[in-house]
Amino acid sequence: MNTKKTIALISAAALICSSAPFQTVSLKNNITAAASEADKDIPEEKARIIGFGHGGGSTSWELTDDGTLTINGSGDMYDFPEPSVCPWLRERNYHPIRKIVIEEGITSISSYAFYGCDEAEQIIIPDSVTSIGREAFSGCSMIKELTIPDSVKTIGNEAFEMENLEVLELGSPDVIIGKLGKTFKSSPYYTKLLKEQKADDKITFLTAGNTLIDIITADTVEDLPEKITIPDNISSVAGGCFENKKIKSVILPESLKYISDSSFEGSTLAELVIPESVEYIGDSAFRKCKSLSEVTLPSSLEYIAAYAFAGCENIKEINIPENVKSISNHAFSDCSGIESIKFEGSPEVIGNYAFRSCTSLTDISLSVKDAELGGYVFSDCTNLKSAKISGSLKTLPDNAFLKCTSLSSVILPENLQELDVHAFSECSSLKEIEIPSSVNYIGYGAFSDTAISSVILPDSLTQISPEIFKNCPELTFIRIPSSVEKIADNFIDEDQKITIKGMKYSAAHEMAILKKSEFISEGESEYTSGYCGPGDEYWKLDDDGTLTITGEGAIIGDMVSAMLDLYSSTLIRDPASVDFSFLTRYPELDLMHRIKKIEIESPIEELDTTSVSFADSTLESVKLPKTLKKIKSDSFKDCKSLKSVLLPDSTAEIENGAFDGCTSLEETEFYKSENIVSEESEQLARLWHMPAVKGDINGNNSVDASDLLLFSKWMLEGSETRMINRSGAMVTNDKTINIADFVALKDLIINEK
Repeated sequence: MNTKKTIALISAAALICSSAPFQTVSLKNNITAAASEADKDIPEEKARIIGFGHGGGSTSWELTDDGTLTINGSGDMYDFPEPSVCPWLRERNYHPIRKIVIEEGITSISSYAFYGCDEAEQIIIPDSVTSIGREAFSGCSMIKELTIPDSVKTIGNEAFEMENLEVLELGSPDVIIGKLGKTFKSSPYYTKLLKEQKADDKITFLTAGNTLIDIITADTVEDLPEKITIPDNISSVAGGCFENKKIKSVILPESLKYISDSSFEGSTLAELVIPESVEYIGDSAFRKCKSLSEVTLPSSLEYIAAYAFAGCENIKEINIPENVKSISNHAFSDCSGIESIKFEGSPEVIGNYAFRSCTSLTDISLSVKDAELGGYVFSDCTNLKSAKISGSLKTLPDNAFLKCTSLSSVILPENLQELDVHAFSECSSLKEIEIPSSVNYIGYGAFSDTAISSVILPDSLTQISPEIFKNCPELTFIRIPSSVEKIADNFIDEDQKITIKGMKYSAAHEMAILKKSEFISEGESEYTSGYCGPGDEYWKLDDDGTLTITGEGAIIGDMVSAMLDLYSSTLIRDPASVDFSFLTRYPELDLMHRIKKIEIESPIEELDTTSVSFADSTLESVKLPKTLKKIKSDSFKDCKSLKSVLLPDSTAEIENGAFDGCTSLEETEFYKSENIVSEESEQLARLWHMPAVKGDINGNNSVDASDLLLFSKWMLEGSETRMINRSGAMVTNDKTINIADFVALKDLIINEK
């Protein structure tokens, strides 16, 4: 044993243990010891990072023990749906945030990003930021001055609910301002912000730069006039300006570019002409304007934000201008009166639920160029009868036409690659559909609860997901190409009788056997690979007789948030599991006499091959994965050709009979020398014809100085040295191997001599 090395390790461990409590207190309580005279020349330490993680996209964050929160990287931050999920805000409970630094490269500040940072005294926003989300700085009550750079174009609702704000520098006069909020309106800054612009004796416009902030009426006036003309110099209408107000008509100026969030939400507006200058319509801008029956969108329009016209139940038709790039979530949802939607161009983004529950809509024709469609985009359009989508759309999103119960005609784009989950679920009138040959993925339940009677799946498809045709009682025929290697058992109802057409020995043939369905062969395929477990476990038999099994196991959750960083993603899986029944599924192929070697790479924890018998196989060697913990009984029973088994160090249990009758078994090897030695492994050692002779470590059937030399080498080098017969090293019979066994072995050799 290396004495110096041992003493050094013990000393280091003692030093660590003795200093650990002080370090822990220092970390938790942030105690700073007073510097002594001898320490004055030591440079001041940098602030220590106490929290970090992803901020969404290509952004990240870090919090240091001096209270500085830094957001760095490039692009947009993740837009948090509420303050509680913002990762750095959780740190606020343990470490106060005193300074907020957003570094150059960040383009958006997310909603609720710094909500309630009531100890922050300084906020730095770079010139790269173009948008600030709703309530982003709400509750930052110690902030008195804030500068917004010229680059910022949009500011969300109540972004600056700061009761002590005295100076707010807005760089751009055309910035889109959302709802100001009550706290902001009571702040010292608010009164300095506004300018009055009198329209007549009845109303006065309150403006900030070129933004219309509010309208006030004279004391003698109870209601606003039915018709209001906004001044010509106004380029944007602030959020909530006309919210819930009783007005019939508003004449917007030609100078107007932006209509901000909730500008007219819930108002009685009935007539509206949006000038050709408008580029942006904000979140909920006209939401629930139930008297609004006709809207003409200008050709200058580029962005329609979330809920912009949601719930406008009396609008009959909408023409989407050619220049519109984005239609956001719920933009026209619950517009139950819309009968026609015409797209003059190809929007780049159409958000989730954009046209949901447009229950009077009868047909839709949409051409897209590399557009992104959101989930549920046309869901619950119960009167929709036909849908034609053309262009270069790659993915039809999840639930795209969910519950479109009248839909009977569908034309999909030629280059479509994916049909996402429940895309046409509960389209009870859909009897047929042509799936483009380019489609390589069809998601869970995509055609469930439809009236489809027959379907031809494209040759580009590689797997069939669960419940794709669940509750499709009319389905009687399905053609499955040989490219499909994995089919979920429940892709149709359990007792449903269908005719399956496909290649013999393919996954289609296998499924027909499992379902006891009629099978129509269109040729014969090679049977040399396939799936063999509940997840992505996959087998492949090479020409040399090597059977390799790969795959990580079944996913038990979708992409989920990790505990340490809410917005980093990971896959949650069950342990891998292998079903060996594929070896005997087609007896005429006689795979058992083609196998020479099995190499399992999948991270299985338990090996059970009892679904087949290796008794008469030609299997000679087995290599098991490093994750293996248990080998079930009878796994390789009577495998008379088996000569070699490579076991991992993790194997803790080998049940009785696992290798019974393996009369040719000669060689065994562990990945590491520290294998757990148990009664089962001693039994296995005897089976391998290596008698567990006490002291015979090198397996030469004698106990002598060479065993003592091997033992001493093992103690010095550890896993780098392999004991041939580990059971023989347990000289003291305490089922562990340590220095006591070495001393006992030395005495044993001396006594024998």
